Amino acid sequence: MNLLENAKRKTKEALADVNKLLSNQAPLDHYMKNQLKKCQSILSEMLDSMENGTLPPIEKRDNGMGHMIVDSWDSNSELGNSIIEAERAYLKV
Repeated sequence: MNLLENAKRKTKEALADVNKLLSNQAPLDHYMKNQLKKCQSILSEMLDSMENGTLPPIEKRDNGMGHMIVDSWDSNSELGNSIIEAERAYLKV
């Protein structure tokens, strides 16, 4: 699998997990809900740029999700790790 296909796959998986959690009826605190919505927006933009062939130069790509997750999420968060993997894959394309 090439880098682009790998990045798309990981981004789709992370986005699906975020969407599932946001649509779930489980209560989320306001702070976490806002972070998830931010991740949802960034992941969607990442996926769109990869699918449309409009990738910005690497230095202009958003890489803030990983910092946010490392700073404020549980280090054992499967969702957090999935988002970080998607972001890393996107930055390698």
